[in-house]
Amino acid sequence: MKIKRVYAVIKREFLTSVMKKSFLIFTLLTPILLGALMILPSLMWMVKTGKPQNIIVFDETNSIYDKLVLKSSEKEAKGNNPANATNVLNFLKAKEGLKIEEVVKEISNDKSELDSILEIKKGEKEEITSTFYGKNISNIKLVATLERLINEINLENQLKKNNIPDEIAKELQKKIDIKAIKIEKGGKTKESSFLKEYFKAFIASLLLYFLIIGYGQTVMRGIMEEKSSRVVEILLSSLKPSELLLGKVIGIASVGLFQYLIWTLSGIILFLANPLNFTATFDKSFIKPEEIILFLIFFVLGFLFYASILAAAGSVCSTDQEVQQVMMPIVIILIFPVIFLGLILQNPNALWLIILSMIPIFSPTLMMTRLAIISVPLWQTILSIVCLMAGIVFVAWAGGKIFRTGILMTGKMPNLFEILKWIKE
Repeated sequence: MKIKRVYAVIKREFLTSVMKKSFLIFTLLTPILLGALMILPSLMWMVKTGKPQNIIVFDETNSIYDKLVLKSSEKEAKGNNPANATNVLNFLKAKEGLKIEEVVKEISNDKSELDSILEIKKGEKEEITSTFYGKNISNIKLVATLERLINEINLENQLKKNNIPDEIAKELQKKIDIKAIKIEKGGKTKESSFLKEYFKAFIASLLLYFLIIGYGQTVMRGIMEEKSSRVVEILLSSLKPSELLLGKVIGIASVGLFQYLIWTLSGIILFLANPLNFTATFDKSFIKPEEIILFLIFFVLGFLFYASILAAAGSVCSTDQEVQQVMMPIVIILIFPVIFLGLILQNPNALWLIILSMIPIFSPTLMMTRLAIISVPLWQTILSIVCLMAGIVFVAWAGGKIFRTGILMTGKMPNLFEILKWIKE
């Protein structure tokens, strides 16, 4: 194997990919769109439409409606609208004899000024039940607020019914929030939350998945296209199959790292230029430098591992349908940490997760997910990296044998037994 020829393939792959208009547009447009997705919803959430939510209340208990109006008006007067920054709650009491069916029919009319119905009933055992009717029930915050208000009022009524003094009643209604403190190596602690940990692990595993599968698929399709167009026959007249395979894998990997670098720099610029001034409240320890380094290590190693597999697979595929058949199991394996993230968050140190994070086909995304959740023992991280490197050597060796035979084959895709026979030869 000659380094100069491998370098020539790397240079060709890098320049061919980077100079494409699609690469330039996608690379520059992605951070802009992500920045807009982060900033615009927050800005829109702050904008008030001025349109009130007209809610007609059927209160069979005759003990909740008045307090509902009072609590809503108090919070609105304080500038703390309970339901939504875009809406004001306007409660209307249903007239005696009015049926819900009649109001439902009226609300179904586009010209109706009513938006929704809140029905409050008392059961046989004095339990309170409530039902919300509306054309739009996707406003989760509105429904949650109504639920909270009704529960507060019901609790107040029950306390008053049992002759509990107001002072004690207020104490009983106080909410106790649990502050989560994460213990790290060396006895260090930092304040965190479930959402922070979930978001961090989700982004780490999903980003690795998209980067590895995206660039890996580029390698696979590139080899398949060159094979179909007979370009590979010209290339192999002056290159060894192993040189072409290695050059393509490293060339595409360098494109991925270059694109990732641009996105990182763009993300930093967008973050600093954020008009909502998140820099004042941003937790500087949310992402640590060592986590970024480990992310890059697992991205590069994970890509080299899967790109070697996909390059070999691309050499035996001749149609898009065959490519999809090969890609499906790889996609499922890589997306595993995202699918089972809730289970992983509950016990990231489970024995089966530790074992899977040492196996090369799972380790790139699974180990990075665990690293984002907890302080993984150093020996596990090192062992996972060593196993992944050993896996790269094996799939590069096996992939090279498959590539050497499959790249010049045409017609029907070989079966698994034929591919194993090529590796043994």
